[in-house]
Amino acid sequence: MGLFSRKETSFIAWHPQSDEELVQCYSGSDAITFGQQLVVQEGQVAIFRKGGVSSGVIMPGTHSLVTGNVGGLFSKFFGDNTRYSAEVWFVSTTIKRDLKWGTPQRIDFDYNGFPVRIGAFGSWGIRVRDPESFVRQITGGQRGTDSQKIYDYFTGRILECFTAELGKLFIAADSAFSISHIAAKYAEISSRLRDDSNLNGLSAELARFGIELVNFDISNINVAQEDQQKLQAMSAQAWEMKQLSANAPGAGYFAAKQMEILKEAAKNPGSPGMMAGFGTGLGLGAGFQLGGQEVGRFMSADGGDRGGTSAGNVADPVAKLSQLKKLFEQGILTEEEYYAKRKIIVDEL
Repeated sequence: MGLFSRKETSFIAWHPQSDEELVQCYSGSDAITFGQQLVVQEGQVAIFRKGGVSSGVIMPGTHSLVTGNVGGLFSKFFGDNTRYSAEVWFVSTTIKRDLKWGTPQRIDFDYNGFPVRIGAFGSWGIRVRDPESFVRQITGGQRGTDSQKIYDYFTGRILECFTAELGKLFIAADSAFSISHIAAKYAEISSRLRDDSNLNGLSAELARFGIELVNFDISNINVAQEDQQKLQAMSAQAWEMKQLSANAPGAGYFAAKQMEILKEAAKNPGSPGMMAGFGTGLGLGAGFQLGGQEVGRFMSADGGDRGGTSAGNVADPVAKLSQLKKLFEQGILTEEEYYAKRKIIVDEL
């Protein structure tokens, strides 16, 4: 809250205690004298109001509260040495650049059919462009207001506009968009919120109150850790399916089931019937052949061709080593199996 200076025959002035203060009211309470001086400092304007009637905007300078100096309305109010009850509203017109905004709790979004909880924070800046409209709409008939409450109100509007724009981004995103790269969209989202032509944007909302949006920046948008881990697991599984079905379009389901069984077999190498289940579960037809050919090349201890692969691929040690490494990286072969079979191939050279 700002401090006021007032002496009986001297002056009234506002001394803000911080640069973030927006507005402050001096209420005379029958203690303002006709002819008293009003000092409006640089970066401020003042509005004199009595009985709900405003004198208009008083610019920086020293003014005597008499007719003609701060507005013709004074002649209706006062006579010499009149003491009266009135209000002087001081409004800061300096730019407030480093204001903060942030989500008090995470916001729920739908990302490609998957629910994610997102948090965000950043900074924003404003300037009062129409002090009279600002005082009229923000203060109403009150005899005082709190700058922090004003900021809280507009921060709430920021979160509403931000949520709407981020939701639009997710809906319009193409298949190449990844939430893990959302930082590349910060400038785009900020630009939409600052766009004066966007009637539902932040600029338009602030303009209704006589305020100009000077800057709006996003410092961070982040996904809840648990949701991030689930997204990463889903992405990894999708990548595995893509790799396994690369040579058999449309067989992604069989590739996924095959991967699950092979991983289970790796966890339980001594489990009886596991490999039998592998064959019968997927069938020995086209579904099994999807990735079974690649696995079959290395199922025998001597590295022979058991999967019906072409003679060229089997006879090529480089191709064998490449396929072997791919199976190891995909988790189909354990580290021990990988190096054992790699040694067999290398020994044959």
